[in-house]
Amino acid sequence: MNLSPRPGASFSRAVLLLALIAHVVIAGVAWFARAHHGGDFFRYWTIATTTGRPYLDFQVEFPPGAFAVVKALSWSAPDLHQYESRLLVTNFLADASIFASLCWGWGSLAAGVYGAIAVPVLRLLYFRMDLWSIACATLAAAAWRRQRLGVCAAGLCAGVSLKLWPMCFVGWLVTGRRGRAIVAVAVAAGVLS
Repeated sequence: MNLSPRPGASFSRAVLLLALIAHVVIAGVAWFARAHHGGDFFRYWTIATTTGRPYLDFQVEFPPGAFAVVKALSWSAPDLHQYESRLLVTNFLADASIFASLCWGWGSLAAGVYGAIAVPVLRLLYFRMDLWSIACATLAAAAWRRQRLGVCAAGLCAGVSLKLWPMCFVGWLVTGRRGRAIVAVAVAAGVLS
């Protein structure tokens, strides 16, 4: 039995560690810059605190799942500053889940490469809700690779409820010999709706 680490494992771990450090630093910068940056957070706060029926009484430019998250985060936030804090923490958790899904599906090198590639746009992403759908789609892709169709379906349904672009990956579930995946999509969609 060979107990030695596989070739390149230390390089993969080093890339992942450096990427994680960069993401934590960027998250910290975003945390301290939130009062000066805001991004789309003020728009989310306005939508979350507006009374009436969304989509009918006031405009909402994103799918119902994203509206539900934006609204839920506002329930415990007494003001915009606290709301921004909750959104940043949610984005940090989404970013961390992308790393975890990539490690689960493809290994530490893939997660490290994502971390390195995302660095130039990460500060922008921390002030928007895009990381949420990316996290869901990444989980779905990793689950597909590991042949966990129920998790894949749930990830895709959650991703589509947040943004529409993960819909492009639904074809994974209806191709080939994986017909039971259609049932998984229907169940996951029903649970999430």
